[in-house]
Amino acid sequence: SDDSISNQTIGVGDGGTTLFQLSRTLSAPAYGGLFTEPITQPAQIAGVFVSGVSVSYSLEAYGQVKLAVAPANGALVTATFTYRWPVRFLDDTYEFENFMLGLWTLKKISFKSVLLP
Repeated sequence: SDDSISNQTIGVGDGGTTLFQLSRTLSAPAYGGLFTEPITQPAQIAGVFVSGVSVSYSLEAYGQVKLAVAPANGALVTATFTYRWPVRFLDDTYEFENFMLGLWTLKKISFKSVLLP
């Protein structure tokens, strides 16, 4: 269920910057407020907007978007997109049980999130 965000602010224009990192912001009151983290594995980008207007962009490495034209000073840059969470399995093999023809079960699987640059 944690795989999409709408109208996420990814930056503010300064008249020269064209490269912006996709990110997501969560409200985390128990940890002192808002928490923003980069999204490095976007799945599908529905749109990138400057001051609410759709703009041309290209997707660069690790979830960065490059705008065709630098946004004006103070212009809000937002994006709507889905994303994936890169993970690494902790074990090399797992024990599956074939409990019925064509049906398998796995009691435990271990993995961890992988942070990309």
